[in-house]
Amino acid sequence: TWFKNKNDDGVTQPEFSQDGIPLVTIGLIATVIECCLDEWQSGKHVDVPFAAAQYHNKFNVHMKTLLSFKAKTQDADIIPRLCNHMLKKARKHAKVKDGTAPRVVELDDNDIAAAKKEWENMELSDPDDEDKD
Repeated sequence: TWFKNKNDDGVTQPEFSQDGIPLVTIGLIATVIECCLDEWQSGKHVDVPFAAAQYHNKFNVHMKTLLSFKAKTQDADIIPRLCNHMLKKARKHAKVKDGTAPRVVELDDNDIAAAKKEWENMELSDPDDEDKD
């Protein structure tokens, strides 16, 4: 979860504390809601998988609509204010006090060296090669 409590990623990651909830996250939420509505389309619940094949285009439509709305209402600053409002509500729900500094993850030289060494010894498989077996 992103905002269940004050230690979740949505609270502790700096990118979620600067400009509000990212617009792409709002687009994803709208797409998830559409999937939930699809599950009840017949009046009875039917599981509908939330898969890229079914929802990729719907996500793109939501993003296009949001970006268009943002551009057309730029003078009123609606989208940035909405994103900040949603972030404040999410942080309140997670019981985060205002002014709580986000956790910053830093990698030192030893971490970088270890990652490079691990990468050098890693064998990556190519999905196309697996199909030839």
